[in-house]
Amino acid sequence: MSANTALNSGLGWSTLNIKRPGLSRDVPPGHEELMWVANSSTLIYGERDAVLVDTFLTIEQTQVLSDWVAASRR
Repeated sequence: MSANTALNSGLGWSTLNIKRPGLSRDVPPGHEELMWVANSSTLIYGERDAVLVDTFLTIEQTQVLSDWVAASRR
């Protein structure tokens, strides 16, 4: 099995990861650059259909996600 195509299943997947500012207050002083959260969305696709698993919250992130899906031509 590869990272992008399941063996003999005809299915593939791609993942989009976006880093966004976090709200954690548990960061030591002077390390504010560690205040972030990773968001991910997975596109599972076959020959004709696709399913998008997880979406994002903000308009900006959703625009990046929709551009990514459109570029995949799925």
